[in-house]
Amino acid sequence: MWRFIISRFLQAFVVLFCILTITFFLTALAPGNPFQEDKAIPKHILAKMDAYWGRDQPLIVQYGKQMANFARLDFGPSFGNKGFTVNEVIGMAFPVSFMIGFAGLFIALAIGIPLGVLSAVKRNTGVDYSLMSLALIGICLPTFVIGPLLSIAAIKLGWLPALGWEVPWLNWFLPGLTLGLFYGAYFARLTRAGMLETLSQDYIRTARSKGVSETRVVLFHALKGGLVPVVGFIGPAVAALIGGSFVMESVFQLPGLGTHFIRAVTNRDTPLLLGCVATFGLLILITNLLSDILLAWLNPRHQSASDS
Repeated sequence: MWRFIISRFLQAFVVLFCILTITFFLTALAPGNPFQEDKAIPKHILAKMDAYWGRDQPLIVQYGKQMANFARLDFGPSFGNKGFTVNEVIGMAFPVSFMIGFAGLFIALAIGIPLGVLSAVKRNTGVDYSLMSLALIGICLPTFVIGPLLSIAAIKLGWLPALGWEVPWLNWFLPGLTLGLFYGAYFARLTRAGMLETLSQDYIRTARSKGVSETRVVLFHALKGGLVPVVGFIGPAVAALIGGSFVMESVFQLPGLGTHFIRAVTNRDTPLLLGCVATFGLLILITNLLSDILLAWLNPRHQSASDS
């Protein structure tokens, strides 16, 4: 197991290094200047600002400094947020994106797994058809449609704050629910498929022949194997949830990392852009690593195949 974890960790480090490298050079080669404002600034002033921030140095030197900053987990000051370092901007925005993304993941698992198990147990019945039809509708409705609908409903009913982050312990619910409903539909279908495959195994038939109750067969014998497809999808789902939170932050006007990421791209704020990419990349890679470890525990054949 330790060999498996170390291997995955090293692979994650290489992937993150490549992502940061590609992001840096794409940003550096893009046209424009991060200090250029709406009003025209004389070229000699821009040249002095570039010299002050080290942007007049060779590209490879700038790249080396940025990678050294990443190694120290210190990305320096932000070009577009005067008076703030990148670490400070990320420190203020990360809790918003984290709460939205993982609230969505928690809601998706809480909805999808029970419905998928129930659908598998009631296979080819009205319950099964109804639940899978709802799951299909959930998959077909994108988050940028569900989000505004929930926001309008919240405004009409007045039960929950629809926009902003003034009440954090309430403002996370609607964007988290939007993401949770969408990905919960995927989890429901994956859980159903995994449970149906597991329930057809010989050891399940053996347990039933010994008189084990159906509830115990489902919860204590079949559920572990039935969750293998779900666990395998959690890593990519987190990446998609993070990407989806960009949209949710725009829809619900939230001050999260997605908002700062878009502004950093627009303003060519390279330090902040690299900081956001590194944060999202680390989060996704750590989640994928945990997903692989859990998948290896649930299905040892996955670990053996990966090692080979």
